Amino acid sequence: MGTEPRDLVVVMAGDRSLHESFVADRAFDLWVVYYGDSEEVAQRYSAGADRFWRRKGLKIDLIRQVLLEEVCLGEGQDYSQYRYVFLPDDDIHFEAGAADLHKLFAMAAELEADAFQPAVKNDNVSFSATRQMAGVVCHHVNWVENMMPGYRSDIFRTAFLAGVHALEYMKSGWGSEIMAIKLAEVMLGRGVRSYVIDACPAVHTRPVGANSAVHEIGRDEEFLFPQLTTNQLKAYTAFRTTAAAREHMAGVRPQPRNRLAIELYMQKTRFARKLWRNLAEK
Repeated sequence: MGTEPRDLVVVMAGDRSLHESFVADRAFDLWVVYYGDSEEVAQRYSAGADRFWRRKGLKIDLIRQVLLEEVCLGEGQDYSQYRYVFLPDDDIHFEAGAADLHKLFAMAAELEADAFQPAVKNDNVSFSATRQMAGVVCHHVNWVENMMPGYRSDIFRTAFLAGVHALEYMKSGWGSEIMAIKLAEVMLGRGVRSYVIDACPAVHTRPVGANSAVHEIGRDEEFLFPQLTTNQLKAYTAFRTTAAAREHMAGVRPQPRNRLAIELYMQKTRFARKLWRNLAEK
């Protein structure tokens, strides 16, 4: 008799992290990377986690330090013992606790999802494509955002972590989601089955842009990654059943390049480079 597949949730947690609401009664592994300074909080988080680290940095930089460099490259962990890896921000609230995450993983498996995220049920959305749609179980998107992305474990390692490894300058991760999907298309030899799951919504408790320092770094990174401007997160077909989603997405094609938009962006980049060179020479 086989065992049920295990899933992994990893949270980069500050002092007021909401992940403690899904510590109890969980059937998934929980890893916590604490970036705060409180010994009391650190002890509490450690007691509720399967693995625990204390590190400093922004989310993508912490993923690089811990999940990539220490666990994957250092320990040789390939994440293959997991079905999905899910990385919610620490300000994401699941109203039913661990039960919401169990439902999310089950729905992703039923959809045969390669990448997924919960829908956002309140108004604190970065992209309108992630807003919960009424009357549907899920909708297709071109990529999932770093606020709360989930990936099939092999895609997490060979596409998401590979992108973080290649884009060494990234700390906020603006654009790493697109890199992950592009690498996954090559890995899979087809389009990526990526969804916002409306039947499993979550609440984003902080207003978008509340951490201005992170967004300032993100804008710097965006300037170096033109696809973030030319390949905005978009919502496509919505589905009332998982069966309809599987049937439709079975033939999903890789995303086309927007050649004109990329060329226009590169013209802006060329202008900025020449301006900087002229200023440096004065």
